[in-house]
Order: sequence, then structure tokens, then C-alpha cells
Amino acid sequence: MVKKYVLKKFGLISALSLFSFLFISCDGDGSSDGSSPNETEEISNETEEIGNPGESSPPLQTSQINEFDNISVEDREAALTTLIIESALQKRSEMQLNGTLASVARARAEDMANSGYFSHTNLDGNGPNFLVRDAGYILPDSYGMELDSNNIESIAAGYENAGDTLEAWINSPGHRTHVFGEIPFHREQVDFGVGFAANPESPYGFYWVFISARQKNQ
Repeated sequence: MVKKYVLKKFGLISALSLFSFLFISCDGDGSSDGSSPNETEEISNETEEIGNPGESSPPLQTSQINEFDNISVEDREAALTTLIIESALQKRSEMQLNGTLASVARARAEDMANSGYFSHTNLDGNGPNFLVRDAGYILPDSYGMELDSNNIESIAAGYENAGDTLEAWINSPGHRTHVFGEIPFHREQVDFGVGFAANPESPYGFYWVFISARQKNQ
């Protein structure tokens, strides 16, 4: 099946495969304190569990972060976007970059990097479903309504390049299910956004967010 990708934000990104300096990590057992690298936590909606990325990898050194100063945030986001949508594992036949989801994803990454936490819930107790709705993206009513609900987000931190980031998600069943749309619940989430942020003073240095969703009645 021919896959159709509508990338409104990043434009041409074919050359971005040269940039492999991207980082992710995965929360373990619902934790967000960075103590359990490469573990995963599970989140659930009313009918099925979905993968919820969190944290992995030991903290990065400031010198490592400085090596990437010449690569823009946009280029890093675009590089990971390319790997996700072009992967042979991707089950969605169409993916469309959504400006609202991209903005929320980047804001989430920046908040974690600058506030020193790693969790699907921010320091105000708000989760991805709430933040996306608050930004004006109308999720289906069947998606969680609690302040900390998450049916749409994978987060990561600490891996050195985009390939390792994707490989970590591939090797984590919950993350793989979400990122690649392996079940109908996620396969219908054709709108998406990727966010990145870096802070040498933060526990993991680099923070990544992938959000996929669908509009109500879509």
C-alpha cells in the first residue's frame, strides 16, 4: 500500500538522515525519576493498554550536548519524523503533521527539559489529553477525560541518535504499538506531532515527545 504523508511544518527533510543525534527514553513502572533506563510503563484507555514511553539512559554530559549546537530543533524533530513515517513497521497508511499537536509536543519536551522532570504528567498534574484539548485539538469523547489521562503520547530521553531512539521504541511492545499504529486504536491516529528540547542542566539532557491523535468525528 502506498503511504501518503502530509508534512506541513518541516518541509523538505530528505537530507536530515545525516543527523542522527537524537535522544529518547522510557519510563519504567510509571516512574519518571530517571532511575530505570530503558524500561516502559503501560497506560490504558477504557478497552486496551497502550505503550507509554518514559525515561532511559544515564544523564548526558554537558560536552555531549554542546556537540549538537549546530543542529536546529526543527532539524532534529524532522529527522525523527522521517524515521517514524518511513519505517517499514508503520501501519498507518497516511500520517499528517498537525500544527497543534506539534506545538504541544515541543512545549512538553521543553517543559520537561527546563523543569527537571520526566513524566507524562506535568508539574501541574496535567497529562497529554488535557493539554491537547486545552490547545484546541478536539479529541474523541472516548479518550480519557481525567487531568492526567494519556491515550496519545510517547516520551523519551537520553539516546544518542534517531536510529537508537526508534530501535528502543521497536524493542518496547507498548511503545511500538503506539508509534507504529499496530492496533486500530492507534492506527486511526493519523494526525501527529514531534517535539524536541535540550538542556545541559537537566537530568537527561535531551527530551523527545511523539503525539498521535485523531479529531473527534474524524
